[in-house]
Amino acid sequence: MKFTILDVGHGSCAYVQDSNGALLVFDCGHKDEPEFRPSAVLPGAQSYNSRIDRLFISNFDQDHISDLPRLQERFSIRCFHRNRSLSAQDLRAMKERTGVITNAMSELIGMHITYTGPEDALPTPNISWETYSNSYPEFAETNDLSMVTFLDIDGFRVVFPGDLERPGWLSLLRNTGFKAALSRGVDVLVASHHGRENGYCPEVFTVSGEVGAVVFSDSSIRHASQSMANTYARHARGVPFNGQNRRVLTTRNDGTLVWDF
Repeated sequence: MKFTILDVGHGSCAYVQDSNGALLVFDCGHKDEPEFRPSAVLPGAQSYNSRIDRLFISNFDQDHISDLPRLQERFSIRCFHRNRSLSAQDLRAMKERTGVITNAMSELIGMHITYTGPEDALPTPNISWETYSNSYPEFAETNDLSMVTFLDIDGFRVVFPGDLERPGWLSLLRNTGFKAALSRGVDVLVASHHGRENGYCPEVFTVSGEVGAVVFSDSSIRHASQSMANTYARHARGVPFNGQNRRVLTTRNDGTLVWDF
């Protein structure tokens, strides 16, 4: 098995395929320059009759869903995981207040309406997960409505927090189930909000302890708020990478990242 975090620039996409072929995808952002789309490289992308057993969308923003229309053209998406606390109508109204409804957002809203039935996905004998999110309308911004996923790949634990900001983190830390999941250890933390300052919450590491490594999924540094590598490094013990012990890995410098089990 392999766990892969794709280099999609300022966006998010990762996937893992279980030993029986079950494919789990986490977000589906893409980048334009040079063009790189998850829909073209995910396992089975060239057959046009493949399936994604579970699609997890951590955040209702464009950079987490921009390749969704092409993903739906090439794959049959069997199960859709997201924050269900807000309705499709609430999501549409939220997006109309902040800008236009893109094709990808329209697809997402449609899935939010239609994916309500029983699950139809292959079992995952080596993979398990838990998801947590704050509720709408207690939180009315998409970042703090991010769905946090704890992914366990045969004991290797990854956390996807979407674009959660500190108020959202602190709210979830009051949830005993969330704290218990976090306290079981983290091998890879995908930094919230692409490693930006407003996604950092030091209280998280009081519960989790040292993590293995932190990953920034982002494009080139353009703002001071992106320069958080040293801050996150203090909370990581590091992993072997190209002959070094690396506490922070970034798709902007290291490209697509693959853990081979």
